Order: sequence, then structure tokens, then C-alpha cells
Amino acid sequence: MSEPSLPPASQQFDELIDLLGLEVEVEIGNDDAVYGNYIQFGPASRHDPELFPAVLDFFGIPLPFDGAVPVSSLAWLPNLQRETLELTLHALGDPSLSITDTGEFLVSFPQLRSDSEETLSLVDYFLPSTLFEHDLPEKHRYWQPDPEDLYQDSDDDLMDLYQAHPVPVDTLIGELKSLRASAVSISDPSIQKALLFASYSLVESFTNQQALTYAGRFTAAPDATAYLLRLLRQELKTVDRRRKLVKAFRPEKEYKEIPHWPLRNDLAHDIGAVPLENGQLTYEDRSKPVTIAATELFDQLINYASNYLR
Repeated sequence: MSEPSLPPASQQFDELIDLLGLEVEVEIGNDDAVYGNYIQFGPASRHDPELFPAVLDFFGIPLPFDGAVPVSSLAWLPNLQRETLELTLHALGDPSLSITDTGEFLVSFPQLRSDSEETLSLVDYFLPSTLFEHDLPEKHRYWQPDPEDLYQDSDDDLMDLYQAHPVPVDTLIGELKSLRASAVSISDPSIQKALLFASYSLVESFTNQQALTYAGRFTAAPDATAYLLRLLRQELKTVDRRRKLVKAFRPEKEYKEIPHWPLRNDLAHDIGAVPLENGQLTYEDRSKPVTIAATELFDQLINYASNYLR
């Protein structure tokens, strides 16, 4: 049994926004320019603890807040990733075992409370701190599509380009190495971050190329191909769906998330707000600070392309 899987990210966030009663805010720059909408989720301490059982259910952590449950209902617990498991066990506390008249073993957790510090830490681990325009569910975005464009496929030209001139993975790796060399030779942090963001964009574009070109393999009917292309484009929008696509189309390949993906989102939102000092970048992942050398990030992207995009 694998670790409980999350619902699709857009659905997950949409439901959590409603559950937590979050409000959409507009981000406006110093020059009064509108950057888009954003929604603040965290920290968990700002929310009603009575909502936490439902929040954790969304993230595949159905803790027994209501009392004793069959031991078998916790079979998913040992399959959690290490950090998730540690936080979950801290929230559960010490177990208490009992047996029913029919011989069924039950387990309860007297210390488990939705308002405990341990539960708060677990919820904080899963909740994003803030979602910005490009990560919000479409209905919550500031920039809404023109109604006249709703039935136009914006990826048609991109699909034709990918089919006519597919980019070999070795070309991608060469471009990444070139961007790394440029970043090393330049001392300006702003330019270095721009080159790093360009590297992320190249890797993401290549993964999109791989997925979009699958549409033409299934049918020669133009309408069906266009329909499949629209479906694939939607599936590419989140990491979880992208992983499922790779497993479906290339089951022999091991899927790995693009390294340090939250950093890419921070760079896309406000590149100037991401500190780069003495060659070290700092960003937040699940409300925890992460520091990594810029050259190490370039190397990880190059290794990712070489090992997982062939």
C-alpha cells in the first residue's frame, strides 16, 4: 500500500479555500500595477482547529479524532514518508488498545486533539503559506480568459512546433550547461537568478513537449487529437497530475519532481524577493527555510534532465 495520494492540486486548493473561508486578495506593486490575486493559507494558527480533521483528510491523513477505530484502519500509517510519519505520530501520541466482545482490536489516541501543538505542526506542514496568481484555481485568478478565446486551443501552434522541431534531450542539457556557465561567470545576483529561472522554464517546457506529443499517437482523427491535447494540457498544470501522466505513458520510467520546484514558483512570482547571497539561495518549502548553492541547483537540473527526461 502506497502513501495516501493527494487530490488534484487545483481541486484540493479550491476545496480548502472554501473549507477555510479564505478570501482572495489583489497584489498591487509600488507602481500601482496589478500583479494578480493571491490567497494566504498559513500559518495554521490563524484557522479554527475544529476544521483540522477535514483539512488533514484532504491531504490523505485521516486521523481518528472521533475515538477508537479498528487497528486495520491505520494500515496506511507505516507507508508515509519519513517526515510526514514523524509529525503524524507526534500528533497521535501514545496509543491505547482495547478488544471488543467479538474479538476485534481497537486503538484510540487519548492525546490526539485538533487544537494540540502537534496537530498544528502537522497542518502547518501541509498547508501552503500563500498561493499566487499562477498557482490559484482558475476561478480565483485576477486575470480571467477572454470569453471569445474559451474555445480556442492556445497550444495548437506549440504542438505543431514540437512535432515539426522536437528538442532532443541532449540539446536541452547543452542549454542548461550553457546557462550554468554564464551564471558562474557573472557576479550580479539578479542576472544569476534570471538564468536559473530560465533553466527551470526550459526543463518545464521540455516536459510539456513530451506530454503534448503523445496526443497524436492515439488517433488520426483531428477532432479527437485536439480533444486529447486539451485534456493533456490540463493535466500538465500540477505536479501530481504530471507524475500520473509519466506513469501512464512511460511506466518504465521513474518519476521525479523537478528539483526544488517551490523555488521556481517564488522566482516566477517575484524574482527580486528571493535572496541570493554569497552564492546561496534561500526560499521556503512548506513554511521551512531551505538554503542551497545556486551552482548546486543548476547541477541538479542538469542531472534531472539527464536521468529522468530521456
